[in-house]
Amino acid sequence: MREMSENIKITVQNRRYNLDIVRCYACVMVVLIHVVAIDWYIDPNLDKWKLYNLFDMFARCGVPLFFMLSGILFLEKEKLCISRFLSHNIFRLVKLWLVWSIFYESYLQLRTHTYSGIKEFLTGCINGHYHLWFLPTLIMVYLIFPIIHEGIHNNSLNVKYCLVLFGAIIFRQNLIILPNKSDLLNAILEKTNFTAAIIYTGYAVLGYYLSKKKYGKNARILSCLIYIVVSIAGAYGNWWYSIYYNGGEAAEWLYNYFSIPTCIQAVCVLCFFLSFENIKWRGWKYLSSCTLGVYLVHPFIIENCAYKGISVANGNPLITVPIMLIIMLIGSLIITVLIKKIPIVNRYI
Repeated sequence: MREMSENIKITVQNRRYNLDIVRCYACVMVVLIHVVAIDWYIDPNLDKWKLYNLFDMFARCGVPLFFMLSGILFLEKEKLCISRFLSHNIFRLVKLWLVWSIFYESYLQLRTHTYSGIKEFLTGCINGHYHLWFLPTLIMVYLIFPIIHEGIHNNSLNVKYCLVLFGAIIFRQNLIILPNKSDLLNAILEKTNFTAAIIYTGYAVLGYYLSKKKYGKNARILSCLIYIVVSIAGAYGNWWYSIYYNGGEAAEWLYNYFSIPTCIQAVCVLCFFLSFENIKWRGWKYLSSCTLGVYLVHPFIIENCAYKGISVANGNPLITVPIMLIIMLIGSLIITVLIKKIPIVNRYI
C-alpha cells in the first residue's frame, strides 16, 4: 500500500497541469467559434460583423491546440503499445463518434420532422454533425502516431504496422474509383481521409517539439504580444479580403486551420502556457476531463437557443458574445458533469 501511495504521489507531482489549462483554453475557443457562427454571414461592412470577425480570429487556434496536445501526450511516451493504443484510444474515439453521430442525426430528424429510411439515416450519421468532423480526423491522426513514435524514440519503423496501414489506404483508394457508389459509401470514404490527417499530424509533432523546450518570463510576454498582434492583423486581413476580393460577402480567408496566422497563434498559446511549470491546482485536471463532454454537447445547446431566438444576434456583440459564451460553457459543463454520474452512459462523454 505504501508503494502504491508513493506511485500515486509521483504521478500527481509529475502531472503537467499547464497542459490541462491549454486543453480548457482550446475548448473555450472552439465553443466561441460556434457561438459566433450563428450570426456570422452578414454584411462585413457592419460593425457587428467586424466584432464577430475579431472574436472568431482570436479563437482559430483552438482546434490546432488539441492536435498539439495529442502529440505531446502520446509522442513523449517512452513506449507506445500499439495493441493497447488501438483498443483503448482509437476504438474509444470510434465509439464516441458513432454514438454522438446517431444522437445528433436523431435529434435533427425529430426537430425537423424529416424522417427518412434507414439508409438515409445511416448516411446522415456517417456525414455527422458539423462539429463531429474532428473525431474521425483525430482517429486518422492517431493511426499515424505509432509510425512517428517509432521514428522519434527508436529511429526505426514498425514495418508490419506500416504495411497494414498502407494496405488500408490502398483499399480505400480503390473504393474511391468504384463507379456508382452509394451516398453511404461516399460518406464513409469522406470520413477516412488520410490526406488531412497527415497535415494535422504536423501540429502533433510541432506540439511535441515545443514541449521539449523551456520558456521563461520573456517568452511568456512575447508569445502573448505576438498572439494579440497576429489575431488583430488576421481579422483585418479577413475583412479586407471579404470587401475587396469576395464581392463584399463575408469570407473565411484566414480562418483555415493551416493558415499562417492560425499556426502562429497555436504556437504562441502553447508556449505561453508551457512557461507556467509550477501550477498545482488539481481542479484543472477535472475541468480538463470535462472538455470532451463540453465539445460534444455545446452545439445542442447553441442550436436549441438559436431555434428559440436566443443568440449573439440579439444586441451588441461586445456584450452578447461573452454572455452567450459563458451560458454555453456553463450549460455544457453542467450536462457533462451530470452525464459523468450515470453508469455506462458516462463512457461516452
